[in-house]
Amino acid sequence: MKTQAWIGLDVHKNSVTVALVESGAEGEKFTQKMPNSPHQLVQLMRKLQREYDLRVCYEAGPCGYSLYRKFAAAGIPCTVVAPSLIPVDLKKVKTDRLDAVKLAKYHRSGLLTAVNVPDARLENDRDLVRLRFSQVKELTRIKQQILAFLLRKGMESPAHTGWSGRFENWLATVDLGDAQERALLHRYLNHYNYQKRFILELTGEIGELAGSERYAPMVAILRGFRGIETVTAMTILTHLADFRAFPGPRKLMSYIGLTPGEYSSGDSRKNRGITKTGNNLLRRAFVSIGQHYSTADKVSAQLRLRRDQLSAPILAVVQRADRRCRKRYFALRAKGKHNNTVKTAVAREVIAFVWEAMMHHYGGQMRAVV
Repeated sequence: MKTQAWIGLDVHKNSVTVALVESGAEGEKFTQKMPNSPHQLVQLMRKLQREYDLRVCYEAGPCGYSLYRKFAAAGIPCTVVAPSLIPVDLKKVKTDRLDAVKLAKYHRSGLLTAVNVPDARLENDRDLVRLRFSQVKELTRIKQQILAFLLRKGMESPAHTGWSGRFENWLATVDLGDAQERALLHRYLNHYNYQKRFILELTGEIGELAGSERYAPMVAILRGFRGIETVTAMTILTHLADFRAFPGPRKLMSYIGLTPGEYSSGDSRKNRGITKTGNNLLRRAFVSIGQHYSTADKVSAQLRLRRDQLSAPILAVVQRADRRCRKRYFALRAKGKHNNTVKTAVAREVIAFVWEAMMHHYGGQMRAVV
């Protein structure tokens, strides 16, 4: 019978440190540092499998899930773990070897939390959404550069600021006098216009993806909620591939990182801000949705049309979300809470209703967390 063993991999761009610990052993059996070559790693694991019943793990990081997929194809059990949920080691010595040994030992003790590895298609869809988000941030940076350039040249913006159509028309007519300055502003505006076209192109691609058979039914449900348009719906669906993995809305709130933190010791108890675990883009999406419930008593014609397409149970959930979230929003504002705190609190309420609506979509069927 093979000896059970756990392997921790400390993965970097150019190197991987491998540590193996056996069942019941206090120290590591061996450690090895090698180039980050999936082929060589698979060969090493196959060699070790002749002697051991292996369980491999490594942290999710910038190297993605390609190593996991290589191991899965080779029949090697592998787990990708959430870095933010690894127990904190207060020792002041940190090396690749120690990190790899720590992963192996924690994995053996069951102290690590696995992440849900997306399939290749879902990962590509997620990358498209993230590309658009990064380009929107780049557009904001370009706008700031243009305004800073005009400020340096002593040009005052008109009263109708805010990058409206009127403001863009005004920019096109600005005369700085000096030919070189005009040429620089022209280059800034070309960059700005190119970035806008690029974002529109990405938005169109995301819209086409949202209309595909894989996403269309769930996008229709999410767009029934206030504040959720196509891009936001796709942000949620590409980062939350399966709502059935969460046994309740509180688990989903915790996964997104919108639950309040706490530091308590003895008689002392201190509340902290939200934990901010999980994906930042997903968290920002729900907080942005929360802002829209300040006007939940109004239903636009477009939103009403989208809701007409929903089934009766899901429509009831959406309407309850309007009432509950609006009440929560104004109750907190009446207490003098900061607007960011209010949006975050309402975002948690929205998550609960979204989870409930998606459970109706799946017919109440649950599945175990991967």
